Amino acid sequence: MHTKALTIQNYARHMIAICAAAIVVAAFLYGTFLLLAVERTATRAKADAQATAIASELGLLQSQYLAQTQTLTPALATGLGFVTPKSADIAYVDTNTRALSLNNVNNAIVR
Repeated sequence: MHTKALTIQNYARHMIAICAAAIVVAAFLYGTFLLLAVERTATRAKADAQATAIASELGLLQSQYLAQTQTLTPALATGLGFVTPKSADIAYVDTNTRALSLNNVNNAIVR
């Protein structure tokens, strides 16, 4: 009887040790996943700030482009080496985009 009680106590100790180890591992994994989530959130915020900066820079470049197109004249183009075409060919333009896009599912297919 005494041996049986010691065996049960040994099993109980082992079970307590296993549960404690599982709790420690779970706490470690929780902390790791929490830190990874915080890191990804910070990275997403940094990428959003970079996208905003690039968008504002793009707006500046577009305004410079439009200002330059206002100064373009046929005489300036001829001076830069452009020539008038002898005949104009018809160009057909496809309105469907060929780029991948996450904004529109229909445009996400590469053709």
